[in-house]
Amino acid sequence: MITLLGFAASFAVLATFLMRTMLPLRIVAVGSNALFIAYGYFAHILPVLCLHLALLPINIGRLSGLREQPVNEIHSRGWPLQWSMSEDADH
Repeated sequence: MITLLGFAASFAVLATFLMRTMLPLRIVAVGSNALFIAYGYFAHILPVLCLHLALLPINIGRLSGLREQPVNEIHSRGWPLQWSMSEDADH
């Protein structure tokens, strides 16, 4: 069971690398952190546990910051961000 938890956490990290937009990426990253925290705890892997305990508030803070900014403000800064997976990456 612990191994499956580790694989689920790893696949969540892989999913973040496949995402093209920041909002879903941060949401999945928070889930990945939670899975790795559980994995590190149950598998008694202190470095994994500590790393993801540190990354979780960072990802939550970045997610919160994204949600507070209007999309046009983000685009006006020159950041190539999109808010939904349905948007085409070429515009």
